[in-house]
Amino acid sequence: MAVTSGKCFHINGFTGILDGTSLCLSPSASSDNSFSSNNPSLKKILNLTDQNLAAALYSVTSPTILPYILTLIQYHDIWATLEHRLQATTRSRIIQLKNELHHLSKGEKSITQYLLDLKSKVVAIQAADNTIDHEDVILYTLNRLPSSYQSFKMAIRTNLQPLKLDDLYILLCSE
Repeated sequence: MAVTSGKCFHINGFTGILDGTSLCLSPSASSDNSFSSNNPSLKKILNLTDQNLAAALYSVTSPTILPYILTLIQYHDIWATLEHRLQATTRSRIIQLKNELHHLSKGEKSITQYLLDLKSKVVAIQAADNTIDHEDVILYTLNRLPSSYQSFKMAIRTNLQPLKLDDLYILLCSE
C-alpha cells in the first residue's frame, strides 16, 4: 500500500512532502522543513495540497492501520507514521519473497510457467522498493533447472557477454 502510494506521489512530484525535504506548513513553524509566510494565497495552496495528499493516504490505508493516522494533521506526519508502522511488515515480506525466489524450481512446470513464477517474484520484490541483482536472478533461474538443461546452463555460464534477464527468458523458451 505505502510503496504503491509512494510511487504515485513521486511521479506527481510530491516526494519532498513525503520525506519532509520540501517546504510544508507547520503549526509550530519551528523545523527547517516548515514554512511560514504572510502570503495567504501560498498558505492556502500548500494547505490544500497537504490535505489532498492526506485524504489520498486515508483512502488507501487499511482499516487496521487507519486509527494510528486519523489524528495526524499533516501529510508528512501521516506518511512517517505509516512508514514506521509498515517497515517491519515490508521487510518481512521482502525476506519471504527472496526466500521463495531462492527455492523456486521448475519441477514439473512448463518452462513458461516456471519463468512466469520467477518473474512474478522478482516484480514483487521490486514493487516493495527493494532491488535485486539480475545476475542473482539468472543464477537462481539456472540453478533450479533440471539436469536436462545442463548444456544450456553451461553455455550461459561460459558466455563472455553479460546477459539480460529478458534475453535469458527468451532463450529458455526457445530451448
